[in-house]
Amino acid sequence: MSITRKVKGVGWDVSAIGNAVWGGAKLADILELIGLPKLTSSTQSGGKHIEFVSIDKV
Repeated sequence: MSITRKVKGVGWDVSAIGNAVWGGAKLADILELIGLPKLTSSTQSGGKHIEFVSIDKV
């Protein structure tokens, strides 16, 4: 169980990539409640991606 393989990826310099599972209410519904429409000129087919940006405080 300790065998590892080198994989393609990005450098861990000043950023990282991750993904998560969202539970509870649909994020699109919450954003629509605060006035952000589900369909805009930039997402005519409906948005399916969102980017969260934060600063780690260690």
